[in-house]
Amino acid sequence: MNNTGWGALQDDNAGNKTNFTKFNAGEITEIRCLTNEPTVRWSHFIPSAKRSVTCLGKGCPICDARELAKSQGVDPKFSTSKKFAMVIYNFKTEQVEILEQGKAFFEQLFSFHTEIGDIGTYNIKVKRIGEKTNTTYTLIPCAPTAFNKETGELPDLIKQFTPPTKEQMLALMEGQSPTDVFGNNKTEVSGEDEQFEV
Repeated sequence: MNNTGWGALQDDNAGNKTNFTKFNAGEITEIRCLTNEPTVRWSHFIPSAKRSVTCLGKGCPICDARELAKSQGVDPKFSTSKKFAMVIYNFKTEQVEILEQGKAFFEQLFSFHTEIGDIGTYNIKVKRIGEKTNTTYTLIPCAPTAFNKETGELPDLIKQFTPPTKEQMLALMEGQSPTDVFGNNKTEVSGEDEQFEV
């Protein structure tokens, strides 16, 4: 993120935005977990908005639309997935980021946490293999080391993943752009390799 000079024009939320971690296929990225437990949520992917949003739970219009489509024997237009997120430090980008992935990724992190010890006390190397929905991750724990990077205030994942209002969700479902619906205040985005339940 370049928030000085002309670069500031490219980021309306310069200094405010927390990036999501992206892993490039075939590359190894070293990370350090800065929170000890994941935040868990159900999310829906809205194709026209190219974005996922947190499910509203009871009365969610996307859940209702999915149920209606299934009852009519039609493939639902919107997908659903269970997401896990933690705050991490990415040594490749040299910044604090939100790591959001599915269950299989976080099962590997949990096995390190229970078998090796607190995942905040050592770095983890992540290698991505494949593209889009044909993606797997190999995680390798490193030896424990002190962490001495400046992180500032960590993002609040509960606030980050606050569900939109029912009106906002309906507007997105009808094809309105996320910028029109949320303004510049909503930073939640979807990953290109998201795994969804249909």
